[in-house]
Formats: sequence, C-alpha cells, structure tokens
Amino acid sequence: MRESYTTSASALAEQARKVGDVLAELRTAADTAGSVALTSNAFGEPAAEAVTVLDRLGTAGLDTVVAAMNSLTEAGSRLRDTATEYEQQEAAGRSAYNELAEPGSPGLVV
Repeated sequence: MRESYTTSASALAEQARKVGDVLAELRTAADTAGSVALTSNAFGEPAAEAVTVLDRLGTAGLDTVVAAMNSLTEAGSRLRDTATEYEQQEAAGRSAYNELAEPGSPGLVV
C-alpha cells in the first residue's frame, strides 16, 4: 500500500502560529531564568560549593532553552515560508483553471 501525506497552506500557517506560541512561552521562561542569580552564600557557608554547581547547571539549562528557541524560530520561519509557497502555488493553479474554464477559452490542449 502506498502511503501519502497531504496538507494545506492554512494548516501549515496554523502550525507556524503554534510554534510561535511555544516560542513565546520559552522566551518568558528564559527571561525569568536569566534574571535569577544565586549568591555564593545563598544556602549558607557549608553549601557554597553547591551554589557553584547549581549555577553551572542553571547556565547549561538556560543555554539549552536558548538553543531550543533558536530551533523553533527557524522551524516557524520555514513553516511560514512553505505556507506562503503553497498559497502561491494554489493561487496559480486556481488562476490557470479559471482561465481554462472561461467562456471562449480555447480549453486545454492535449
């Protein structure tokens, strides 16, 4: 059995919008995480080393979120570009069909 996949420009545009929504949520999370800083005595003198480790982990986590944001930005852009291309192709197809369907048109030559 041959499998296929179909989509429409509006479905791609909707998906791009959803990617944008996720990106906005991640941006809020990254802004919040970026504004938090632990001081060396955040947990008292005995836990000063733990603060250093937690700070490194927080930085690594924030770097991961930023990388995800960059990927989502690219994916959203590609989805929007593809939706635009689909819309242009659909419009060109409709235009060509309408020209063939007009009265007095020579019709499709095979």
